[in-house]
Amino acid sequence: MSTCHPASLTKHLPLIHHPLPRQCLPPGAEQDESILRLKQISSSTNDDNQAKGAASTGTTGTTLWLGGQLMGCYIAETLPTGSVVMEDGRRRPKRVLELGGGIGFLSLVLSSLGYSVTTTDISPSFESVLLPNIESNTRNRSGWEWGPIRGRKLDWFDFVDDGTGIDAGSAKAREWMRAEKEEPARIAITSTTPTNATPDQIRDLDYDYDYIITTDTLYSPPLTLPLLSTLRSFSLACASPPPILVALETRDPLLIASALNQAKEMGFSCKKIAGGRVEKALAKSGWGWDKGDRRDWEGIEVWRWKYVGAEVDKD
Repeated sequence: MSTCHPASLTKHLPLIHHPLPRQCLPPGAEQDESILRLKQISSSTNDDNQAKGAASTGTTGTTLWLGGQLMGCYIAETLPTGSVVMEDGRRRPKRVLELGGGIGFLSLVLSSLGYSVTTTDISPSFESVLLPNIESNTRNRSGWEWGPIRGRKLDWFDFVDDGTGIDAGSAKAREWMRAEKEEPARIAITSTTPTNATPDQIRDLDYDYDYIITTDTLYSPPLTLPLLSTLRSFSLACASPPPILVALETRDPLLIASALNQAKEMGFSCKKIAGGRVEKALAKSGWGWDKGDRRDWEGIEVWRWKYVGAEVDKD
């Protein structure tokens, strides 16, 4: 067993050593082989920097959060891996779009499972922690094959309806997805899924997302509408709206209730995953957290959303 601590206890650390959930490991692999070294910019780091006259770059997205840890366990336990068969018979790895990639922990979990991951954030998190952590933790990685990871900037405010209708947002999302075809994976790792496609042909493959994932992104009222607008835009940009996995912390119950109501008004179905399923996944992670003791992750919820295109009953 390779232990780690809940994120709430490690925010002061500039570097954390965090194992993948045990469910990510192939048969015969030891969990110590999966240790991720994740740079953080914590509030204490900021205080030190400011005392020395250096610029502060710490934000909400520059440390690990409990929602990311719980989501990583849940995905590793329940999300099916594999490939998607294209119309011409070729295969591609299942693709995930992550909104609010933070320090990169969840994108690395997904990559270790063989997914093709596009993880996104804005400055300063993107340059200061997300890309450095992806690059340092996938360079010379051996033991099993990981899926490719792309890091791209994405500003949710670009997808808020400016009065021209939701089609404008989905058109922006489709253009953003088309541009991704021309970008090589930042981390060139072979997918676990066999493919007949050459590197040149990969650019011609369908770039729909099979899942959208976001964690710890419902915490500020001014960001709720931009986040929901971005989720809706990319859902509509895909041939079929993909499942959306959301991890949130109910530190402000009124804010969360308002955000969920707003999501339903915008056409999302929202179903909470039973806490017992999350607890079961965590118990299998090998992290050494006390089984049945939810105090370490009290208030963390995992939800499954999907855009259905009409206002959903709030009851």
